[in-house]
Amino acid sequence: MRKINITIAQIQSLHGEPEKNLEKAIEIIEDVSKKGSNLVIFPELFYTGYFNRRRTFYELAEEKNGNLFNKLKDISIKNNISIIMGYPEKEDNIYYNSLMFIDNKGNLLCSYRKLYCWKEENKTFTKGDKLFSCDTEFGKIGLLNCYDIEFPELFRILHFKGTELVICPSVWSEWIKNRWHSSLMAGAINNLYYVIGVNTVGLTPLDKKICGNSKVISPFGDVLVEASDTEEEILNISIDLDEVKKIREEYPIWQDYRKEMFDFELLKKY
Repeated sequence: MRKINITIAQIQSLHGEPEKNLEKAIEIIEDVSKKGSNLVIFPELFYTGYFNRRRTFYELAEEKNGNLFNKLKDISIKNNISIIMGYPEKEDNIYYNSLMFIDNKGNLLCSYRKLYCWKEENKTFTKGDKLFSCDTEFGKIGLLNCYDIEFPELFRILHFKGTELVICPSVWSEWIKNRWHSSLMAGAINNLYYVIGVNTVGLTPLDKKICGNSKVISPFGDVLVEASDTEEEILNISIDLDEVKKIREEYPIWQDYRKEMFDFELLKKY
């Protein structure tokens, strides 16, 4: 068995207050690590909050080996836990909506830059150009960021990169919550791997509700655990990545798949 104990932190962040958000995250990390969690996941742009002015994002953005990395590196080693956290990344005065993935030994497995920016995000952030399927001690874990989940080819590319679990931090609104449920589910069942959606709760600056409903979906489409749509919650679950191979043997879509239908050059490009 390749069991991994995962914590989903469906929590709100303070906008423009990265140090306070990090302090809140550290409390959670230290608590769940004592309970045996191997991986803790925070929502999209959790470090700074999602609803900031462009200037605020630019002022608070960090390089992938900057302050946030160094602090999470120490925390991950101290608590023997891997961490995924959304943050605004900068490189050469270019800014990205990114996800930092650090393992329990303090290694930066990737800084994934969101490939599909949502509406106003395009005025602040540059789109990324690389998908990651990260090697961990448990198996291969891929990342998508919020709006990315609407584009099924990303899930498919991650499959052919060998991914067994896709993690999708987000800030997803109530008015399109049906798409949150359906896109995460489609990613899981169409590729026969685990999918985890990590959302937040609360209201947007325009008083629109964020839908919560963070969840874990099995390769066969079972919702194994799901948070509420209104409350902050810490979800803990253990999954066995060996189930991916088992289900693929039982349900033959990858045995019957016509590989000429897919452009494998995409694996080199992305």
